[in-house]
Amino acid sequence: MIMKIDNGTMKELTAIEIKEVFEAINSNNLLHLELVPDGKGQPMVLVAFENNNEIQCYNFPATKGYEIHIINELLRSLDLDIKIEFQTYDQYSQLLNHCMDLVNTKKRVTEKVKQICTSIEHLLGGEDKKKALLLFMEKISESLSLESLEQSCDRVIEDLKGVC
Repeated sequence: MIMKIDNGTMKELTAIEIKEVFEAINSNNLLHLELVPDGKGQPMVLVAFENNNEIQCYNFPATKGYEIHIINELLRSLDLDIKIEFQTYDQYSQLLNHCMDLVNTKKRVTEKVKQICTSIEHLLGGEDKKKALLLFMEKISESLSLESLEQSCDRVIEDLKGVC
């Protein structure tokens, strides 16, 4: 049973509420993923995200196959382009940490792309705009991962400072 942590109390979710939680969580609002023991020492995944300017926390039990399957589906819904599978609890803890790192990188990249787009929008004149867009596309196309995409965005931001 998935539990919502609300003002220090625990509330069991209904199937409809679980569906709503899954629909609400995405890589833009996810704040925390961690494999932790519950009060009895059993593994669970703590999930925190922001929804309507409110931080919501949930405990997802992770002891049975179907419980891990539910968590895996949540992880896959984040579209992180990595293989999601459970092998051992140590491996799963590392997977959750890696997912959270990718989510945070994705957030930083999104902000940097917004910054780049804002710089491009401020460019006036057809040639400068084309040059900036070509530069942006060239740098982005060099990227093979979120980490390298983030570095490419940094280079584009620096390059655009000279054009804008």
